[in-house]
Amino acid sequence: MNSPILLSSGDVIADRRFEWARDREAKGDLAGAADLLLQALELAPTYASAWFVLGELRQKLGDRAGAIAAFEKARAADPQDRHGAALHLIHLGAQPPAAMPEGYVRALFDGYAPRFEQALKGLTYRAPELLFRAVEASGARMKFGSALDLGCGTGLAAATTVVEVRRRSGA
Repeated sequence: MNSPILLSSGDVIADRRFEWARDREAKGDLAGAADLLLQALELAPTYASAWFVLGELRQKLGDRAGAIAAFEKARAADPQDRHGAALHLIHLGAQPPAAMPEGYVRALFDGYAPRFEQALKGLTYRAPELLFRAVEASGARMKFGSALDLGCGTGLAAATTVVEVRRRSGA
């Protein structure tokens, strides 16, 4: 199940059925997973995560109308649409193309933030190093007493610059 976030239903039994459904899907039993989600939704009818995952399962099972109904329920249960149900509705042709829901984008990035820098390293991300070399090649003054790095993402560019300046100055 690809849901970027999992919201609790507030009902322990419904949440447990949701987890069992995730397990059933992981083992290839999509119909069994869908049945467990319906049981969870009987207990917690506004359980956004369960509606969203049910929509994904119904889509995988070839039930377009059922998927659309589930994604609409997911969106109604979570007006911020943190799962991105609207995107699935667009994909299924149930609504016209529109901007990504802000709540979904925020949840997606918040969920990815803790691993972002590691992912960049795995991709051999070199933008800060290349920028440093371009500034250096321009002949711009490279010495400074201090710097303030605000709103610059992870600070990876600043860290790269400081390391390069120290390495080249012998500090």
